[in-house]
Amino acid sequence: MICFHEINMGVFDSHEAKNWLKQWLAVFTTWTAILPSVKIEAQQLHTYLLRLAANQSPCSLNHGKVTNKSQIGCRFHEIFRDEILLQHKQQPSWRNAPTDTWHNDEFAIAKLFMQPSGYDDKTSFEQVDFNGIAAFIFNCGRFSATTEALSDQTVKYCEIKSSERTTVE
Repeated sequence: MICFHEINMGVFDSHEAKNWLKQWLAVFTTWTAILPSVKIEAQQLHTYLLRLAANQSPCSLNHGKVTNKSQIGCRFHEIFRDEILLQHKQQPSWRNAPTDTWHNDEFAIAKLFMQPSGYDDKTSFEQVDFNGIAAFIFNCGRFSATTEALSDQTVKYCEIKSSERTTVE
């Protein structure tokens, strides 16, 4: 039996390994920091979709394969689908969440904005890696104003830092 203290931990002594650990920490910290805001936006999107479909009878059926133009046979889910298409910057990942989850699960709606593979079996944001969260932010049009504002702030910050370095040199 090998004890933990007997394992050669020297692999973490290299400069490259330390950089990998720092990068992991940065991604984990970012994921942790943005997750509450992402969850709130997913809840707001879900509430918005429910309001759009308020005149229809709520439906909890799985209507099978969904495409951008397929007839779902349920006006409630067609309203959801049509609005998701409008909100999505690219192509929704319809396989990530069946229609029977759309009516009561904001996370299921968020998964439609994530990559088409690797997220269909996830049941909460806590199970999703940074790439999935980033895909939701990038692909969901509701984040545009937020990401543009952050981008503008980042550019200003970089310009300030750059001018500080230039004046010091």
